[in-house]
Amino acid sequence: MNKNIFTLLTFLSFINFFGCELEPLHVNQPSPNTYDAVVFQSNNTLTPNKIKLHENGYIIFGNRYDPDAEQVRDFYLRVDSNAIERHLAFTNIQLNDILSYGGRVLITGYLTVAEDGAIFGELEEEHSSSISVYNRYSYPTSSRGNVLIKLEDGSVLVGGESGINRGLLIKSNPFSIPFPLDTIWTNVPSDNAFSSSIYSLKEREDGSIMAFNGGTDVTFWDEKGNLQKHIQLPIANESVANDKQFLFRDQGFLMISNAIARGRVSGPAQLCSFNADGTLASQPKEYRSLTNFNAISPTSDGGFVICGRTDEFGNGQNDAFLLKLDDNLNEEWFRTYGGALDEEAYDVKQALDGGFILLGTEKSVSATDSRPGNIGLFLVKTDSKGVVRK
Repeated sequence: MNKNIFTLLTFLSFINFFGCELEPLHVNQPSPNTYDAVVFQSNNTLTPNKIKLHENGYIIFGNRYDPDAEQVRDFYLRVDSNAIERHLAFTNIQLNDILSYGGRVLITGYLTVAEDGAIFGELEEEHSSSISVYNRYSYPTSSRGNVLIKLEDGSVLVGGESGINRGLLIKSNPFSIPFPLDTIWTNVPSDNAFSSSIYSLKEREDGSIMAFNGGTDVTFWDEKGNLQKHIQLPIANESVANDKQFLFRDQGFLMISNAIARGRVSGPAQLCSFNADGTLASQPKEYRSLTNFNAISPTSDGGFVICGRTDEFGNGQNDAFLLKLDDNLNEEWFRTYGGALDEEAYDVKQALDGGFILLGTEKSVSATDSRPGNIGLFLVKTDSKGVVRK
């Protein structure tokens, strides 16, 4: 039975996926066909970062190398239903996270110009192709904001880094936007015993904060941003690159990691479950000997989904995959999406209708020279079982 996959390749055009359900355990969807040579098809230059839900659609952002300007530029795509609502490119700002807040888009990241610095503000996407409303925080070179969360009192907490081994926490009142933003408090904690950079945040019931600091470090802060406790997670696989590979649970943490030795995959990827004190809740789990996990995300039924790439399942070479787990971390189903060339999934979120949005790239065939190797950006929209339907 033919199925359509909602596909996003560029600023201005879409691509169709067509595929068949092959077997109950494993459904494979062929790769998209490339129809036009467009800005998001440059050899090995596209790096999609994250996908976030916003109103009735999605926001995707990342970066790509602009060969004409010889510089890396961040891109921002807002997708609503079956159309691109906004497409923006930034030359002097890197977006690291966004927060959908009452129909507004709040952002954090850093300036990439000579006098760089962490920023937090609101994207005025209706009026400009640049971020014109933000606070710049005058911290040392290489300061940046990495993550945004909304707190129970309606304020927003920014986590990031300020120089080497110095974290950054900023609590702000978003209702004061536009500029000047009302900064409630700022803290620049430092501790040589662990990585102070903050990549993921969660508010606890008592108003205190948990943070993932990268690598294997988790820290606990009071409601004023003062360090209370640090724990180091005991894992053997240490290739944990970013916040998409870490997830807070009600009573602990989940972390996906890839076994990398000397730049090569040396074993199956693992899912580790930890108790709140940082001890292992169970032995690390492997699934189908998959070797590349890129992101983990919660689902509405209490379970989880993991996305990445595999060269052992699918239509050939690398294919994007989606793995569904129940609340006990047991596999429920597994799907791959791809064709004869390379596909990879970088992020996944559950949509409002219970289905899933998969963000990735695919190596396609250039419309200009018919040679494989161009990188195309795509979105895959599935149902709640990971199947693409008409």
